[in-house]
Amino acid sequence: MKVGVLVVGHRGATASTTIAATRLCARGELAPFLLSESGAPARLPLPDPAAFAWGGWDPFAARESWAETLTRHGVLDLRRWPDLPERMAGVKELEPIALARDHAVTSGETHPARRRGAEILAGLRRDIRAFREGTGADQLVLLNVSAPALLGPRERWPRDADAFLEQLDAGAFESAPPYYVAAAILEGAAVADYTASATLEMPGVEDLARREGVPLAGRDGSTGQTLLKSVLAQTFATRKLRVRGWYSANILGNHDGLMLSDPRYCDVKKVDKTELLERILGYPVQAHLVDIRHYLPAGDEKEAWDAIDFEGLLGARGRLRLDWQCSDSLLAAPALIDLTRLLSWAAAEGCSGVQPWLGVFFKYALGTPERRYLALAAELERFCREALAGRRLRDNSTTGRAGAA
Repeated sequence: MKVGVLVVGHRGATASTTIAATRLCARGELAPFLLSESGAPARLPLPDPAAFAWGGWDPFAARESWAETLTRHGVLDLRRWPDLPERMAGVKELEPIALARDHAVTSGETHPARRRGAEILAGLRRDIRAFREGTGADQLVLLNVSAPALLGPRERWPRDADAFLEQLDAGAFESAPPYYVAAAILEGAAVADYTASATLEMPGVEDLARREGVPLAGRDGSTGQTLLKSVLAQTFATRKLRVRGWYSANILGNHDGLMLSDPRYCDVKKVDKTELLERILGYPVQAHLVDIRHYLPAGDEKEAWDAIDFEGLLGARGRLRLDWQCSDSLLAAPALIDLTRLLSWAAAEGCSGVQPWLGVFFKYALGTPERRYLALAAELERFCREALAGRRLRDNSTTGRAGAA
């Protein structure tokens, strides 16, 4: 099975690093870092990442070579891999769109699209069809790693597929991700939203995915601080140590950090980084603070600090201080490869709608109230084990329609 991967924001640090990893590493070299190469998932007939066909949309594509893109991010040293830009040359560049509220427009990177909603959607669908035909892909996966979509109030969200398509045609959205997602679904592509966007939560989006028979996964990739926060919160809850305060600070200097310096996007991100704590602990933490800062010298080397204060028997006080440092993009790349492999398999199996068993890859896993990382990892293993055992996948709101296959 040949998989074509279309990326919204493919010139960003995370996406370009992910693409580069599949160009530099054979499957065996990637395997030690992939969840999809361990346990039950490893026994599924998953595609080889080295054979992925890549394409994407990004305003930087029109004015940068791959050498310039990779140098700008500074994640991978071209002195070590001098032929990497040449290996990236096969990535298909598609014409990006941006709307009035998108970060690419408000930051001055590009201009808003002048076309009507129906024309935007039709153009994206043509590009996706051409990509499929040009690459000979059997399955398509869309990865959204751009800035979060700024959507309207929930009461205005489309309630079904027809309402969603009507709003798209009418140009009701001022952020581009709903158009990318709709075009992908209508062309039979599975979709993963790795951003803090609520796009896939709109009822009309999942209704369209079920109607078209494609799987969805989201939201907001979990690779570092929030992943660790989930594990630690579960530990405190299990050990019956009451958390009195939790302060999480983040500094990063890449484009993602620059985007998050805009309060509109930062506030969306903070929801996903704070919501899980109370859900795991089962009570509100009086002093729970999350701070995100753009710090240019950090580059892609994200640093996250956590200060946790807790109490135990007879008022015993305890403190835990953590410092997490690592390349943000190199942490995310294996997860995006895993998601692509598992979603392409799910699409081939006939799964549709939100797939909660893929929640282990996200801060705010859709389709499930579960936020404990280890529990989400166990759910991935359980789902794949049952699939291997030949059990019919239930056709309901949590697993899609694979049982109809």
